[in-house]
Amino acid sequence: NKELGYAVLIPSSWERIEKMGADALFEDPARRSTSLGVTVNPVRVYDITAFGSVEDVGNKLLDLERKKDGTLSVAMLNSGRRTEGGATLYDYEYDLDSTRGHKRILNTVTIYESRLYILNAQYKCDKEDEACASAQAASTVDALRTMAVSFDLQSGEHKGVVDDTEWPDYPPSQA
Repeated sequence: NKELGYAVLIPSSWERIEKMGADALFEDPARRSTSLGVTVNPVRVYDITAFGSVEDVGNKLLDLERKKDGTLSVAMLNSGRRTEGGATLYDYEYDLDSTRGHKRILNTVTIYESRLYILNAQYKCDKEDEACASAQAASTVDALRTMAVSFDLQSGEHKGVVDDTEWPDYPPSQA
């Protein structure tokens, strides 16, 4: 979104859908429960570090998930901090088990020019693969990681949609 100053790679086969509150939301048409969305909201602070360290914000994120109706468990798998386009970004990957199923969630959070940017990507695990350990799950989660890491501000280097043939083993083969 050039107007809001961010960019993210999305496979060309994914469909853009409209959802209230989301600046952009894309779904995998082969698996509608796999999606990536971006929200942008004005805030009064200029930097994500005003909310705390990557660990502090990650703990707050998990606490919010725990408070949602239907959440059974949530566990952080990975977190990190990086800098893109002059902004500090916090990246998170966590497991969420709820009454609506087991999901792998990836979040990237930053504040740039008094705007809070949140990228949220999710993959819903199959009932027979609750640990998200299948080859299909691993491949799709890897693709979501690639998308999340491509999220940047102002550089213009990652703008647009990428043909699926450029993704390693995506979409996953159904062998």
